[in-house]
Amino acid sequence: MKFKIGDTAWVARFDSNANIQVPCSICDGHKKVTLILGNGDKVELPCDYCGHGYGPPTGYETEYRPLSKPEAIFICGANINVTSDGEKIEYWVGSESCHSVYQDENVFTTYEEALAKGEELKMKWLKDQQTRADLIKAHVRKSFPWNAGYHLREVKRMEKQIAYHKEKAVLCKERGRGD
Repeated sequence: MKFKIGDTAWVARFDSNANIQVPCSICDGHKKVTLILGNGDKVELPCDYCGHGYGPPTGYETEYRPLSKPEAIFICGANINVTSDGEKIEYWVGSESCHSVYQDENVFTTYEEALAKGEELKMKWLKDQQTRADLIKAHVRKSFPWNAGYHLREVKRMEKQIAYHKEKAVLCKERGRGD
């Protein structure tokens, strides 16, 4: 057994949809933008984009990405199961009535080891996501050609949206220059 009751360890964790804060694409994290008026005067305004139109600007946007997030744990107990397949150890954290259980293969001595295992879990999840097309093909109600048609139709719809929004962004840039 790697750990005893009372030890602190690191558990490999993976969040498939973690909130990540990135600099605002409009103000680049500065929380303000400069408006150039028709007469050439410049006016600094709070960024409405990262302020979501109603609050003060934050300087960042939230994106969702897969992320490995090691977590420090305090070992409160352990279960050792011996079977014909070998020894299986589970560590638990919390009280006996309310606890979390972690498998030995996901509990590590250092943050770096847990991070590496979390990255391994993330890569496995990404690979599983890429092979989901096989599951779609096996779906009884919707055939593979139906799914292909659906996704191609959605691509066309989104390309129209992209063109529309690019046109509006160019218009905003032109108006901002005072041209």
